[in-house]
Amino acid sequence: GSKVAKRKLAPYKNGEFTLGQRRDERGNAEAVADYRDANGKRCRARLGVNRADEEAAKRALDHFADDVRAAQARQRQLTVGQVWELWMKEREADKFDNTIYNYHWRAMRPWFGNRSPLLLEAQDFRDYAKSRLDSGRKAATVNTELRRLNSCFKWAFETRKLPFRPKVWIPSAGDGRQRVLTIDEARR
Repeated sequence: GSKVAKRKLAPYKNGEFTLGQRRDERGNAEAVADYRDANGKRCRARLGVNRADEEAAKRALDHFADDVRAAQARQRQLTVGQVWELWMKEREADKFDNTIYNYHWRAMRPWFGNRSPLLLEAQDFRDYAKSRLDSGRKAATVNTELRRLNSCFKWAFETRKLPFRPKVWIPSAGDGRQRVLTIDEARR
């Protein structure tokens, strides 16, 4: 019998990710990403393409490597809650009173606490403001809360906790108080 020579596939790497193959249940060569996890354990992930299709396999490995790196970068990012906590510690070290800031954070934490500050968009702040206004809070309160968050992001950027300063959409503070003091109030 004649032997058919196996086609030797060119090795391909993307950083720490190597393009490999495994045989599926029908014997087809399936492309896999070969890499080591954070603990040094060898891992293989199916790429969903046939290894014989060289270009598709390389493209799939590149996409997989980019996705893993993006997920790792997201995991290294601080959440809004972590940034806020660091800012409060810094303010405390400078002998500032954080009491009112903590009340503001109590309102904002459910909305922003676990979010990545780098992924927040204007609509996130609009939705927060609408929710607070709908629950009976004054425009000035919502404005102040979001200004505090903006200050937190400014501090985080200036101290290199964040690579850029997220833009916080801040609603109008509304009309100021329109009350005139009585003569007795003015005297006191």
